[in-house]
Amino acid sequence: MNDRDYIDRLERAMNTFSKKCFSKELLGVEITVTQMQTLLMINSLPGCKMSDLSEKLEVTLGNVTSLIDRLIKEGLVKRCEDESDRRIVRVELTPKGKNTVTTVLANRKKTLAGIFKKVKESDKEVLLNIMERIAAEL
Repeated sequence: MNDRDYIDRLERAMNTFSKKCFSKELLGVEITVTQMQTLLMINSLPGCKMSDLSEKLEVTLGNVTSLIDRLIKEGLVKRCEDESDRRIVRVELTPKGKNTVTTVLANRKKTLAGIFKKVKESDKEVLLNIMERIAAEL
């Protein structure tokens, strides 16, 4: 098997894994994957600026603005003025947004734990070693 074949197999496996592990049904929330990623990002960067989100999510500021508008309508985030510079707009999770993040993280861990129960201990170690090495190179 050549590298292209391995890459094709890896892509298929990653797509299947993502779809099955991070679906709305398994995560227990009615938001899109992009909205979920945004909430998780805001959770990890409390009080972040819109431009920070744009950079971290690798999308335009216009895309972030639309995304945040939708999350505000859902009651998951709020915009806040920066106390030292009113030109700066910061984004924070609302209590509902915090609850959503808590639910997503708990359900994701539960899903992954269920998957890991089906994997032999030696395979878990190999998988994690490979994933950690790949992550370190990114």
